[in-house]
Amino acid sequence: MRRSWIAAGVGAFVIAGVATWLLWPTQAQPVQPAREVPTFDLNGSVILHSTQIDYWSGTAGEPCTTKGGYRDLAQGAPVTVYNGAGTAVATGSLDAGKWFSGCMFTFTIPNVPESPVVQVEVSHRGKVPFSLEGAKSGKVDLTLG
Repeated sequence: MRRSWIAAGVGAFVIAGVATWLLWPTQAQPVQPAREVPTFDLNGSVILHSTQIDYWSGTAGEPCTTKGGYRDLAQGAPVTVYNGAGTAVATGSLDAGKWFSGCMFTFTIPNVPESPVVQVEVSHRGKVPFSLEGAKSGKVDLTLG
């Protein structure tokens, strides 16, 4: 009988110790804030020099549209920005086309995270790399046709 009392006492002591260990508040480690990546607004354009321009008046700044194999280049067409690793980080779309020695579509994509290399893809036409400096200075100009 004495052994069962000893065993019960030891068992209770172990259970109390484990419960205390499980329930004891631990000292919280300070959470390191996520490093905020600087962003910039990416401004660019796509200009089409081709016979695949459907409408234009010939007057600078007037509306123009595309046709045939370039019909995907139109107001609202997606513009996707990728970082150097190829991860999509921002999206936007083309503005309406205007005539400037070709049918030009501009775009502005806000809050693009900085990356040493910025890749831009318009519609499905493939990624084009730009340096961060070029992208930040508004030198994202693509030409087709």
